[in-house]
Amino acid sequence: MHLQTMREEDLDWEVYHLLAADPTRDAGFLAAHLHCSRDEIRASLQRLERALLIEQDEWREDQCPLDSGESHPLPGPLLPRPPVRHRGRRDPREGREGTPYMTDVCVLRLGHRAGRDQRVTTHVGLAARALGARGMYLAARDSGIVAGIRDVVARWGGDFFVEDGVPWKRCIRDWKEQGGVVVHLTMYGEPVQEHEEALREEGRVLVVVGAEKVPADIYTLADYNIAVTNQPHSEVAGLAVFLDRLFRGEELKREFPGARIRVVPSPRGKRCEEL
Repeated sequence: MHLQTMREEDLDWEVYHLLAADPTRDAGFLAAHLHCSRDEIRASLQRLERALLIEQDEWREDQCPLDSGESHPLPGPLLPRPPVRHRGRRDPREGREGTPYMTDVCVLRLGHRAGRDQRVTTHVGLAARALGARGMYLAARDSGIVAGIRDVVARWGGDFFVEDGVPWKRCIRDWKEQGGVVVHLTMYGEPVQEHEEALREEGRVLVVVGAEKVPADIYTLADYNIAVTNQPHSEVAGLAVFLDRLFRGEELKREFPGARIRVVPSPRGKRCEEL
């Protein structure tokens, strides 16, 4: 499936996350990976820069020969920006005053117990991927989960990453040092509806999803302790609700480039097609 028919904001989403994963990717890679023209890549970069989601130092149009058949590095360096308050700026998709239309989100899975939590942790990763997150850090060693999620990405597309054996305190520290905020999902937190607008103004959000027990330190290390409900519920459900509210449902319109298979929506039965 080619992305020429995708809306501009969906293309921008994919370009942004590809660059966030590896800022050195050049125009040739982006155009080939997303099955679009170099002109479309250039237009996407310009929209992302106007939205303050990337920054291109000393960029000039004549330094960006994306129309040629050669592969050129992106004008740069081109890097995801740290979070910028967008008060008074207009949302390009909705024409409303407010926040940037994309937020870079990763998930930190905390408290995973090998041998007991494989299924739930895998579902945390799959829900994160399907609902707009860029990747998942796993604060435990579990190569089976990594292999399983990577297999889904290979077959169903996108560039979602998963990394295990991550020291969770260092992950939080590094995320904050790079300008991001940390959200801990917990039924004991404050209602998500009281903070979702402020969180949309953040450029980078690390969502901590705990298992049965989490270290007490997380409540003070997190910038926000957020509850989607103060009633007992599944951590997968909590993550799904949080991401949907953060992205205002726009994540449901995403495409997953590079997919080898996709579902054909049907009123009855199950239909898939190979790409």
